[in-house]
Amino acid sequence: MGAFFNPRSTSYRIILELKRKGPMEVKDLSASLGISPTGVHAHLSNLERDGYVAVATVRGGVGRPRFSYALTPAGESLFETRYDEMLFDFLADLSSRQGEEVVDGLFARRAERWLARYAHRTEGKDLPGRAEELARILNENGNLVEIEMREGGIALRQYHCTICKIARQYPGICGYERWMFESLLGASVSRAEWQIEGSPECCHVVSEGGEGEAEGHPTREGSPTIPNGI
Repeated sequence: MGAFFNPRSTSYRIILELKRKGPMEVKDLSASLGISPTGVHAHLSNLERDGYVAVATVRGGVGRPRFSYALTPAGESLFETRYDEMLFDFLADLSSRQGEEVVDGLFARRAERWLARYAHRTEGKDLPGRAEELARILNENGNLVEIEMREGGIALRQYHCTICKIARQYPGICGYERWMFESLLGASVSRAEWQIEGSPECCHVVSEGGEGEAEGHPTREGSPTIPNGI
């Protein structure tokens, strides 16, 4: 669970209770946890404010409306998952059985899907506008990216990357990511810093001059091949 929750705190206990039992009313949480309804409601208000729980009206009955509280997707995400471990197992099996080019094909398909999904958002903008929109798209998808105007171009500074764990084992995915950047920006993109090499951030410098040639793999030059039928 999120490290910022104290296991002895009331908020932590409420989160656990909602995880175990599903939607609950204040009176039920109060009875289950041995805390006054006023105290439970105060903590629920904070958790709702922070996006971890949501409130819904309970239908039926007469008298004053009743409300129940349940975990939101953000609340559910506080509990650790092992999706990355399962993904690495799948990729390793796929690579050993069908070859690395099939894994590359999956990364290529992902880049193509992103391009098809977001191309309309960068159309009709100048280069700074396209770069700002790309940063916005990346941040919407869990990354942490900032734009910095430099003399030699525009820097995309990426402090958190959602594919970094995969890239440490399969660095070729970064080449397809850069190909996608260039396609959305309609400009040349060169990598200045790379977390895989020990930098605290990934930094790409965008410059005018049409689409550049993104690497298909960080250790070899050339545009990425987007295979068919993957």
